[in-house]
Amino acid sequence: MEPVEANNCEKYYFTELLEKGDQFGFENCHCRVMMTVSEDVVPYLGIWKNQSGFKGHYNFALEPCSGAYDSTASAHQNGRCALLESGETVSWHFDMTITSAVEQTQ
Repeated sequence: MEPVEANNCEKYYFTELLEKGDQFGFENCHCRVMMTVSEDVVPYLGIWKNQSGFKGHYNFALEPCSGAYDSTASAHQNGRCALLESGETVSWHFDMTITSAVEQTQ
C-alpha cells in the first residue's frame, strides 16, 4: 500500500476464474483469514487498493464478484459478468475461516 497522501484508488481482477475449493485470504504473524465463495455464481475475484482516493478512505479489500470491471457495461461487452432475467434471483455463500498464528504452527 502507498501512503494515504497518494490519494488514489486501484482495482485489479484475476484473469483466472475461481474454481471449486479455491480459497483466498491473507495471513500475518497473528492470524490467518481464508475465504471461499460459491464459485459457480461468483467466479471473479478482484483486489481493491484505496489510498484515500475514494471518499478519503484507506483500505485494501479482496472482492469476490459476479462480474469483472466496475463498469457493468464494460463487463457485459467483454462477456465477463453474470446475466439475470427480470425477476430472477441468485443466492450464494461466503465462508470465512479465521485461525490464530498459534494454531498454524501446531
